[in-house]
Amino acid sequence: MRKKRRDLSSSELANWLDLLSGSDEGTIKLINMFLSYHYKFIRKGRMLSFLADCVSLGASTAVNALMGFNHICGRDNTYFAVLSADPLAMSGRLMLVTTMRSDTFHRYILGRPKTKVKRPIMLPQPKSRDVADEMAFRNALSRETSHIGWYNDKGTLGKPAPDPCHVWFVSKRQLDATMRVDSRNNPVATKARDVLGLINHRSGTYLLSVQFSATQLHTNFHDLRGFRMARPSFSDNGNRRFAVYLNKAAESAYLDKWGMTVHLGKLATKPHRSINGVRERVCSPLPLKLIGGMIEVKPLGWVVSTRGEKIGVDDDKAFIEQLRGSWALPEIKRLLIAIANAP
Repeated sequence: MRKKRRDLSSSELANWLDLLSGSDEGTIKLINMFLSYHYKFIRKGRMLSFLADCVSLGASTAVNALMGFNHICGRDNTYFAVLSADPLAMSGRLMLVTTMRSDTFHRYILGRPKTKVKRPIMLPQPKSRDVADEMAFRNALSRETSHIGWYNDKGTLGKPAPDPCHVWFVSKRQLDATMRVDSRNNPVATKARDVLGLINHRSGTYLLSVQFSATQLHTNFHDLRGFRMARPSFSDNGNRRFAVYLNKAAESAYLDKWGMTVHLGKLATKPHRSINGVRERVCSPLPLKLIGGMIEVKPLGWVVSTRGEKIGVDDDKAFIEQLRGSWALPEIKRLLIAIANAP
């Protein structure tokens, strides 16, 4: 029997929205939630259910409101894929890329092969930034990922339950092209971090890219039980530099059910003409064994700078100003409250 949605009063919703906007992270989530609704990326009934679930937790502080928001988003797939994208439409020669820390790759994906030949244990990242240490790491990575079945049998791109984490991916061709025309004199890993909007990857992070063919998703779609793919939405937790909707320049991506990354380098450069990065999609954890024949792991190198720390330039408050555009925060709250009162 379907659960009846809880009715919301204007006052309790207004109070919760005020609490959520009491922190910068909460304000970013609030604006993205509004943009999802305003641009019809989520149905009214689904939005009302989400708001009712959040309010029902009874938050009394900004921290509690934010924790409740994250809890409702991550609890299950109820609000995930608010506008689905068909994996069957992605075939042909499209190569997809997801980027991750090398220590995350080492912990969750790399599996030691069952062999009598003893090999040196691969480190989670190079010992240092010395050229020789990085070359040794690159050689070890190539050796460990060059044979069939090198990965953990239960490995996934994106972490499964009990600590679920969806995987975000982009087109390899578009990522490579965008990085090539980036005039900033940065190493590859730093450029990739900026283009993909990965603000949590600070200086001293060693990054890898994991590449696979979209054809594999097309071929194995019916074997992927519970698998869902969508444009990114407000309910996809994690990165604070994410925009549900950036501007008209990204319109074709939205019509094709893709999202758009926030380019951190452009965000930190004024005047802002566009902070568009590259097209992206998000999907539920993807078992490696279903794309294993097409996986390629490449080292990107060290990230050599940190983003988000220049006050008024690329910090949370500066991003909030970009994200809300011409919308005033009180107006955003008023329009969300109006949803609860509409027939």
